[in-house]
Amino acid sequence: TGFRIYYASKFGVFYFLDLEGLFAAVKNSQRIELKAKGAVFLPGMDGDFYLHSVSAHPKQGKAQIAISRISDTVITPIYRTDPVFSNTELVTFVIDQDHFYVFDPFDKRFIRVFQKKEEKYRTDLNLGWNHMIDREGNLWLGGPHGLTRVFGFHVLHYTEEDGYQPNSQSLFTDANEDLVVASFDRGLQVMKNGKFETVPVRNRYNPTARVNLYPGARRDSKGIAHIMTVPHTVIRWDGKKIIYPENYPIGGAFCFFEDPEKQSFYYGTDHGLFIQPYLGEHTVLPIFPGKKKNKIVAIAKDRKGRLVLGGFQGTTLYSKDETIHLPTAEMPYDLGANAMAGDQKGNIWIGNNDGLWMFNGEHFQKIKNNRFNDFIASMLMVDSSWLFIGGLRAFGLLDVR
Repeated sequence: TGFRIYYASKFGVFYFLDLEGLFAAVKNSQRIELKAKGAVFLPGMDGDFYLHSVSAHPKQGKAQIAISRISDTVITPIYRTDPVFSNTELVTFVIDQDHFYVFDPFDKRFIRVFQKKEEKYRTDLNLGWNHMIDREGNLWLGGPHGLTRVFGFHVLHYTEEDGYQPNSQSLFTDANEDLVVASFDRGLQVMKNGKFETVPVRNRYNPTARVNLYPGARRDSKGIAHIMTVPHTVIRWDGKKIIYPENYPIGGAFCFFEDPEKQSFYYGTDHGLFIQPYLGEHTVLPIFPGKKKNKIVAIAKDRKGRLVLGGFQGTTLYSKDETIHLPTAEMPYDLGANAMAGDQKGNIWIGNNDGLWMFNGEHFQKIKNNRFNDFIASMLMVDSSWLFIGGLRAFGLLDVR
């Protein structure tokens, strides 16, 4: 009991990790003991697996991290940090094609490792705050104290000296493929030639008050960005100018979803589910997830064509024919959905206060993962295989094939 199972399709090997962190493998129906002990076991984008283990350094009162590569049934130690980490439970470990990233938010240390060479960055950035992947596959991480771009062998950190306004709420690329940062109360920052240009957002109701921008900005199928705001509900950015929709209710919006099949945009707002057809007038349905007093902060579409409406404290399934507030006898799921993303199989991946869940249209399943077993704030499908997750304690990629 208590085993976690992984499969390396590159070698046809199953790996078993028990609660004590001990490993075994099965290949060609033969059990092979692996002399290793680890805390985290992650798939690499090269087809190998990587083992991350933590050990205490008794003399210094600190902990050190060791990383090993597992290729087939061969374990190769490849890196060990100095004993510098103070809180191993908060250490983030993630890998891409070239690097290992180790981040300890307690000590505010960001360490990147390439071919056993350690590069250290000290930053106040909260890596789980908000993120995006650009068209070149580079990772952008935003937070109250700055913006970081991770690409190839480089990490660039942008501050107010570069024109960046702190407290970013959303990151996206616009119709011109320029990076846009939505700051909480300082408008939009559009990056051009490595510098940010600020685009003020005016308050049409009170010229002396600032407009607050919220997480959840997304581009639609025509490249127009929909940005969640208070008090305008939604504004749009076409790459050149801000579009202020007419006759929208005063209030806030928190998420955006486009359904090309229904030719409609959907927003989660203070007033419930806001529906804007491509052509025609908008409507607002007073639907609140789980029939509780919480707002819609995430929207996805299941394989039956229903909208899954997630709030921090509840979930509702909506279609034109019926509205189902959970839990029910058939679906006893009584949690919320802070973030959702759909994969190519029609499954919906859910991040909530309890960690990671998956909904296949019929049943909700808890996905046990020791890095994402509590609050998850955001998630994004990078391609058909990889789900990028931003949580309270960690960020990383999950293979959802």
